[in-house]
Amino acid sequence: MVGRLWCAAGFGVLLGVAAALPVRAEGRVELLDSWWARDRDGRVRVERVDPGARVWWFVRLANRGDTRAAVEVRLERDGRRVARMRFRRGRQIAPGAEVESGKRLGRDETAVAGRRCYQVVLRPLGGGTVVSGGPRRLCLDVGRAGGDMADDGMPGDGMPGGDAPGTPRGAVLALRQVAFVGRPDCWRLEDGGQVCHARLVGRLANVGDAPAGPVVVELYAPIRGREVIPRRQGDTRRRVAGLAPGVETTVSFRLVFYDTGRQCAGIRIVSLPTGARIAEVPGIAPIDDQPGRRAACTTLPAVARAPTGPVELPPAPAWRVDIEVESIAVGFDGDNLSPGDWWVAMAAGPSGRSWQRGDAWPSVRHVDSDSQVRPGDLRVRLAEIPPERPLAVAIQVVDCDGGLTAGVDRYGVLAAPGIGRAPSCRLEEEFYEATGSSDVAVGTLTLTPAQWRRGGIYELRVREAEAARPLNAVFRLRVRAEPMVAAGASFREPTLEGLALDLCREWGRNCGQAAADAFCRLRGYRAASDYRVMRNRPPTITIGDRRICTAGFCDRISFVACRR
Repeated sequence: MVGRLWCAAGFGVLLGVAAALPVRAEGRVELLDSWWARDRDGRVRVERVDPGARVWWFVRLANRGDTRAAVEVRLERDGRRVARMRFRRGRQIAPGAEVESGKRLGRDETAVAGRRCYQVVLRPLGGGTVVSGGPRRLCLDVGRAGGDMADDGMPGDGMPGGDAPGTPRGAVLALRQVAFVGRPDCWRLEDGGQVCHARLVGRLANVGDAPAGPVVVELYAPIRGREVIPRRQGDTRRRVAGLAPGVETTVSFRLVFYDTGRQCAGIRIVSLPTGARIAEVPGIAPIDDQPGRRAACTTLPAVARAPTGPVELPPAPAWRVDIEVESIAVGFDGDNLSPGDWWVAMAAGPSGRSWQRGDAWPSVRHVDSDSQVRPGDLRVRLAEIPPERPLAVAIQVVDCDGGLTAGVDRYGVLAAPGIGRAPSCRLEEEFYEATGSSDVAVGTLTLTPAQWRRGGIYELRVREAEAARPLNAVFRLRVRAEPMVAAGASFREPTLEGLALDLCREWGRNCGQAAADAFCRLRGYRAASDYRVMRNRPPTITIGDRRICTAGFCDRISFVACRR
């Protein structure tokens, strides 16, 4: 009762204070990092390059505010703008997000040997953004190792820094050539496709006058959107322990292609010892001439396919999904008189289909701003979810303040999809709407099929729309999913990644029942009750270590019966 009298008496005073001290929603952009790199992915950082080399400038930004932010990042030298990156319109930075972007500098910035220092400056684009973390000093040495360079960007004696051309000092590494070796080996698959094996070889040389320690090279795809698949899963790197001056060695990768026609792959240097550098020499590969990486292409033939009948594919079982709210991180509770009186409800369902109601609080609960709430009673269970469809989750929060009109919270519009019920505002004691807004917050989260089948922890943010100080919170969701399988099923010609299932679970080990059991567990069953074998029928793939067998002795499993 005392709390109600205080609220009524101080209502006008508090409204005056709230009007005098408004809280403004802003985007707060922070400069986390800035660096030089050799190529567009920004993975190989550099501090020194040879004259005339191309270099990429990268920045990493974070938005610590609560609205989308528009900002410009400028690279300046001696007060002159060298390059800039703008994050606006469709590239605005979302609240809580981190972004990384790069831009290639012109060759005139590295045309003359010397040390150049720049300023990385942040500038807001619009009144709703503030910036921090800049300006930042970023320097780049242009010239051979060992050169005497002054800080003003020119050598101390007025001559180009470093050694004379053609006399590299220290360990200098170069990929001299990358090429496909031999003819690709291709087979027709049972499902009508094909698989090809090919070998990619590169020549790594030390053209300097000092030995090089461990060097790591990596397989990569030179064309954006393409994928390079090694024959063994994860086999994408080679380590060269040491390389003497004037010596070269070969590195080899065995690849798998499932397409025909022109296919490309490359090798690049990703790690080199301290003091060593990558030679800036013209590339000889057909499609990629960046220093430190080379690529090559080959043409894969189309294998003639014999007429086949319809392929029997194993049915994909539906899944059961449980979604539970583990905790709620409250930002602002929507009330400036006392703890917020919240009602929360949730729903979920496959994207594009009907929603299923989840739990809702039966009555209001007191919630404080900047607090953690562990509800323990908000969950939803979904049955028979198709494994290929995205899954959507919706949550609605209502702060049940009182009021004298029909537009107050307890009669607010139900904006969250799938909720479909009026809020239960029992036990709510306030009769004034202190914030002057509806205090109804809505949030939705869409999970891809891979995300919800994998399960784990995900965050869903709810936020009140069109409010100077919006009600907001972050819901921490735990997702659990498992396939709903029948008592048993049988599979004819079982395949994995487009290849027939090998008789052995791992290469040369755990053959027969172990491989059949592993396939059944992959399909959501407990074990195999029966299986059949076809001898000497390559190519096959082992289900345990994903190794492909192409020799004439490769045996495949032609039939599996699974039990629950």
